[in-house]
Amino acid sequence: MPDFNVKIGGETFNPGRDENGKKLYSHVGKQYFEVPRYFTNTIPALFSKSNPLIQIIGKQMFDGTPSEDGMYPARAKFKHGKSMPWEGTEKGTLGRFVSRAKEVVSDIVPFSIKGVAEKGIAPTIASGLGMFPISQGTSITKAESLVRKALKRKDYSYVNKMRNALGRNGYNFKQIKAMMSRARKD
Repeated sequence: MPDFNVKIGGETFNPGRDENGKKLYSHVGKQYFEVPRYFTNTIPALFSKSNPLIQIIGKQMFDGTPSEDGMYPARAKFKHGKSMPWEGTEKGTLGRFVSRAKEVVSDIVPFSIKGVAEKGIAPTIASGLGMFPISQGTSITKAESLVRKALKRKDYSYVNKMRNALGRNGYNFKQIKAMMSRARKD
């Protein structure tokens, strides 16, 4: 922070020091890397920076979360050849209501409790009670957008790595083949 005295309205203060005279530091610049996103992916960028309440309401209204690759369905389930929101339930059914309620509850529950519920107690303990991030690996939905980009740049070794990663994550050959077909269509 700048270390000099400023006089405003008869009061003198130093923006670079706290009330005890200790020097303050600022780490500026990182946020400027986000500025191009506001022009190239306006809606996803603004949505990700919005108030959590707006995110919860928006997810319920639009059946998902906006991302760079389009709308990511809320509580997605693969059905009828594509990812469907709300666990693939039909509109106006009890199943849809339950799925929406689960999403609202999961949005307001603290991360530490979500981790135990999603991954179990053993991984939570092994990760230092949630101190270190753990991941289940690449999902078929995320892999599809990555494979699509790799195919456009003709990076076939990356495509093979993604297929192998999906296999290790428990996806069967039929699921991987279907994802590859969808990725090639674009």
